[in-house]
Amino acid sequence: MTKLRLSVSLFAAIFAVGALEVCALPSKAIMPIALTVNMAPQVSPTRHDGRIQIEDLQKIAGPLWRGKLTYLDYSANTLRSIPSNLLVTASKEDSAIWLWSYGYDDEPHANAKDGIKLSDDGRQLGKENLVERRITDNGTLILITSMSGQDDNRPAQFRFTYTITDHAFTRQKEVKLDSGGDYFVRHTYAWTR
Repeated sequence: MTKLRLSVSLFAAIFAVGALEVCALPSKAIMPIALTVNMAPQVSPTRHDGRIQIEDLQKIAGPLWRGKLTYLDYSANTLRSIPSNLLVTASKEDSAIWLWSYGYDDEPHANAKDGIKLSDDGRQLGKENLVERRITDNGTLILITSMSGQDDNRPAQFRFTYTITDHAFTRQKEVKLDSGGDYFVRHTYAWTR
């Protein structure tokens, strides 16, 4: 049974996609709560590969994804959700760079764009290092990446899980503070098209 861990941008505590950390969550910091979300397909993986492929990113490029961002609001120590959309396009200047444009209908001031570079060897997406790539029996692509960073001005390790099908895409960000404790879900983007 695979646990789904996925996410992407809103503000500093929320957003940490590869090359650029953008964001500034409209809340005050408190203690994170431990949370595990089990949204993964309940099938065993069938194919493994040690690198992200251009075709993987082409699956999420194209038409606009619509859905929501659910994030841990530190000020209230609770989960909150806001509408979100994502448009991913290949850069015309550099075929290794993918442009991610995040939109928030209710909070347009938080809209963000990021250029994320796929490394030549397919083992890095921006600053994220590939941990695992697999395709399940039903064709769902799952990418798990990790990186170091800051969560609420505290050193931390991040784990991202991307789950991609033809009509659904989720990105979950989990955080593990360097000061101790287990991973907890910081935010999850869930989109469809």
